Amino acid sequence: IDAGAPLVNLGDVQNTGVDFSIGYGDRTAGGFGYDISMNISRYKNEVVSLINDAPVAGRGDIRNGAVTRTEVGEELSYFFGREVSGFDENGRFTYTDVDGNGVIDDMDRTKIGSPHPDFTYGINLKLDYKGFDASLFFTGSKGNEIYNYNKVFTDFGLFFNGNRSDRVLDAWTPSNTDTDVPALTGSYPLEEASANSYFVEDGSYFRLRNLQLGYTLPESVTGRAKMESLRVYVQATNVFTITDYQGFDPEVISYDNLSLGIDSRTYPNARVITFGTNIRF
Repeated sequence: IDAGAPLVNLGDVQNTGVDFSIGYGDRTAGGFGYDISMNISRYKNEVVSLINDAPVAGRGDIRNGAVTRTEVGEELSYFFGREVSGFDENGRFTYTDVDGNGVIDDMDRTKIGSPHPDFTYGINLKLDYKGFDASLFFTGSKGNEIYNYNKVFTDFGLFFNGNRSDRVLDAWTPSNTDTDVPALTGSYPLEEASANSYFVEDGSYFRLRNLQLGYTLPESVTGRAKMESLRVYVQATNVFTITDYQGFDPEVISYDNLSLGIDSRTYPNARVITFGTNIRF
């Protein structure tokens, strides 16, 4: 069996950016304590050189080929495909004639999105009052896009009897042309499901990553039990997410650095709730 190609230094990437953080805390005369901090980060990514200066495709798929492209002068792993311009008389996609030659072909592929956010941010909030305490951690991103590859399975006829997204309830018909969902078909439109802008969605989100609520019993109670302190708490992770992304989870785990932002059959982050106690003797 032939071995795979060896790993090599493909090129050089330049990252520039800025981080900003601020925090403030205080306690009122009534005993209410609070502490809030936040940070925001922004970066610019640019490929400055590649082997032979030739563009490199990201991880591909037999159904729609490579989705991302990396080339000198652009950001790493941007989405590359055809720009959907509308529908024909049968409800099939039409595409933008990028090179203007009157023919839609591979030369009309162009940049259709970016997995890189405009900025990311986090917010920490801690509160306490008369034995009760709470801590909240929010996180999010703004401006990044996701290639929702899962639409191949949910919006097209790849598996004739497979499950479908409820988006197909708004699919194109002669009497329903004000939609972006193509007409339903029992066959798999290979060209239509190849890399194109229909799969690109806004991946911005705001998430309550972690929430913990606790109560520390007063010393008059713990002292009787020969304990220094006793705290009970409940903690939840991935409590809620606000996003326009139609997939399971906007935090996409990528295959590799040349295939960023592709959501393809990945498991979403689980919501976990735990209960616990902290006892000191």
